[in-house]
Amino acid sequence: YHEGFLHTSCPKCGKPALREVDTMDTFVDSSWYFLRYFTPHLDSAPFDQEIVNKWCPVDMYVGGADHATMHLLYARFVNMVLHDLGHINFDEPFQALRHQGVIKGPDGQKMSKSRGNVVNPEIYLEKYGSDVMRCYLMFGFDYAEGGPWDDSGIASMHRFLNRVWRIFEKNLWVFKEGNANKAFGEAEKNLNKVLHRSIKGATEDTERLHFNTALSRIMELVNALYKYTGERPGEEINAEFLRSVLEKLNILLAPFAPHLAEELWEMVGNPYSIFDQKWPSFDPAVLEEEVINYGILVNGKVRAQMQVPRDTDPKEIEKMALQTGRIPEILKGKTVRKVIVVPGRVVNIVAN
Repeated sequence: YHEGFLHTSCPKCGKPALREVDTMDTFVDSSWYFLRYFTPHLDSAPFDQEIVNKWCPVDMYVGGADHATMHLLYARFVNMVLHDLGHINFDEPFQALRHQGVIKGPDGQKMSKSRGNVVNPEIYLEKYGSDVMRCYLMFGFDYAEGGPWDDSGIASMHRFLNRVWRIFEKNLWVFKEGNANKAFGEAEKNLNKVLHRSIKGATEDTERLHFNTALSRIMELVNALYKYTGERPGEEINAEFLRSVLEKLNILLAPFAPHLAEELWEMVGNPYSIFDQKWPSFDPAVLEEEVINYGILVNGKVRAQMQVPRDTDPKEIEKMALQTGRIPEILKGKTVRKVIVVPGRVVNIVAN
């Protein structure tokens, strides 16, 4: 502050006084707050130029649609002025903008006290807990669209998270004593494929803010775990493999249900904290189907379908196509001029 302006005397009594200097509109104040976040206690400058230039611009700006015509415009203006004055080295403050949808009342209308359709979150937080609330909001609504509140949806999410708890509780033994079974048969292959499909889907969908489909992938993995553990006695379970799958499930769930995930991580004997763990990666090779479905076309029209092992020779695929289903009957009395195999897709038979 300018000392001569800040320190003055009272026009009425003549005693020493301070002028009011906190007069800027909140939109002005909030137009550069992201620069201050890095050093909130700095008292020698508004922000640390070196740190701000290292970390900014902001990767993602998330807000309601009204922000694009109000706060965003102010923030961009202030940022560009600071850039032109040489205080920062980037002219745009945010690299991407995403709008979130609105959660409406159970009647499908915008929540309003006058309509009597306001949902009090405290009631649900007390009954179900914050993890259930978080997961319901992410699973029950498209992030960008929102939608009407549904009590049955939050109850369903409560049941799902209880299922997650039970699958860990039921299989604590794989973290404690385990067993010596290293078999990796068909059941393990099937579960492994679901695991890698879930990692791929949850990773990609979370990065796109498609939280509902990311949670759907995690639910598929939980279902596959119940199927794997429910179909065989403990001695037939590959304990080391199951432990690995459960740990990866725990990490995938952590951003959505952080308290539950941390509790499970500790329950199985792992050191604090799950949020220090590396995010799991998927293997594209595991996701390749061992059997490929081919459509069989005769003169451009689909006439049959067949399943072929992935590594089958194209010449063998041609022979199989000519003998599949109704194809011999359709080709009866005709001369096969050409058979074209499009790998992984179709077999086209040209005949007249």
